[in-house]
Amino acid sequence: MLSSSQIVARSVEERRARGERGTATVATIFQGEGWRLADIVCSADASDPSFEEEHDYVSIALVLAGAFTYRSSAGCGDLCSGSFLLGSPHARFSCSHKHGAGDRCIAFQFSAERYEELLGAPEASRAGMTFPRVALPVSADGAVLFAKTEAFASGHSTASAHELALDVVSWVAASVGCPTREKMPAAAQAQAMLTVARAIDDNVSADHSVTALAALASMSPFHFIRCFKRVVGTTPHAYVRIARLRQAARLLRDPSLSISSVAFEVGFQDLSVFNHAFRQIFALTPRQLRASMGIRTRVD
Repeated sequence: MLSSSQIVARSVEERRARGERGTATVATIFQGEGWRLADIVCSADASDPSFEEEHDYVSIALVLAGAFTYRSSAGCGDLCSGSFLLGSPHARFSCSHKHGAGDRCIAFQFSAERYEELLGAPEASRAGMTFPRVALPVSADGAVLFAKTEAFASGHSTASAHELALDVVSWVAASVGCPTREKMPAAAQAQAMLTVARAIDDNVSADHSVTALAALASMSPFHFIRCFKRVVGTTPHAYVRIARLRQAARLLRDPSLSISSVAFEVGFQDLSVFNHAFRQIFALTPRQLRASMGIRTRVD
């Protein structure tokens, strides 16, 4: 698996071998209603002239590799791996690469309506969509968001794209002094969240994507995640995983079932992923849990 730095280096090398100018390639990793997650790899270097573009969306880009200078009508900044690039809608901008060749960013791009929903802002309010600065520097607090985003982009994460986007927006909003507006769910909404939780418990191995669960609650995915976390105490993705592992612990009491069959029964498609997740929750492997209950482990 190539690192982000290796992906950038390969892009620059291939572009130079073809004798072409640097350019940015954009691949959509995830497409949601009113937003998307884009993988942007740029092969430009100091020899390439910068050109002006315009954000037609609210953009939060995580710089995974490379270094460049960003200039826009909203301000300018020098960014490197670990920085957050904040693009306000309708801001014109250009990038230059005096510090080296190429970069890779994963960008969360939102329509005005979708970003307002994530902030919990009324539709009439646009203040939260204009960032007071164009970049946030490298920080230890934001490092976990980079790890989760790069894992998702590489296809090595089963995390929810919607939950990841909400985490990124909430962290950035708090960092720039514009905290999201949390409201306690209404009674009907709380009841809907408990109904969803029961549906998960009743069939842990079913398709419990955020999109599917939000549809069950007749909510948008982002509103659903926020309400579910406020009522249940954890995210939908985490609740599904915990419910599956609790069911697995119950099934492990049956000595006729192999550990691999238990894993597949509760919705895990990879035994190593199941074992790792199980140990995170119970601090024991499935085999150790069986031994602690006096159940002889069947050979898988």
